[in-house]
Amino acid sequence: MSGLWKSVQLGVLLVAVFVIGLQHFVHQVQRLNTNTPITSPAHATGIVVATGGDKRVSTGLHLLAAGVGQRLLISGIGKGVSKGDIARLVPFGAIPPTRLNQIIACCVDLGAAAENTRGNALEARIWAEQYGYTYLVLVTADYHIPRSLNDFRARIKDATIIPHAVPSGARLKDWWRHPATTAMLAREYVKYLLSRLI
Repeated sequence: MSGLWKSVQLGVLLVAVFVIGLQHFVHQVQRLNTNTPITSPAHATGIVVATGGDKRVSTGLHLLAAGVGQRLLISGIGKGVSKGDIARLVPFGAIPPTRLNQIIACCVDLGAAAENTRGNALEARIWAEQYGYTYLVLVTADYHIPRSLNDFRARIKDATIIPHAVPSGARLKDWWRHPATTAMLAREYVKYLLSRLI
């Protein structure tokens, strides 16, 4: 019984540590939802979208249209996706059509090689080196930013990575009351921990 009791205590302790860490992770994600103005020089700045949702691509295009950076890399797109497909992800009128077509034609690059976040970082490193960017604005979902920053900063040593979070719509305020949100955040937290270890 003594050994069983110790195992139970250890299990309870591990669960408690995980829950405390998860709560800290969620607070970190909540803070990321308030993006600070990007002040890097446009001539040295590239924008990287780690795909996974229409809002990410649309946000990246809005930043490019606003002159935040010179070029935009959309990393991890599916094979066969065209620039026309990308243009259709922007709600009509959100960016004037002439301006949208102009920036997509001249300044948007599509990367189909990446299959995960590390792949996004490697694809972005090659792209940043090609154009000489010393700043990269990383656009991805709020819950994905902590892990993405780990992977990008570990693989891109010669550029400053500036996070720009896209609100995911997850119910972060009382996440523990919503099983789907809790499961999603717990999965992402585990991936985040692994990204710090590997």
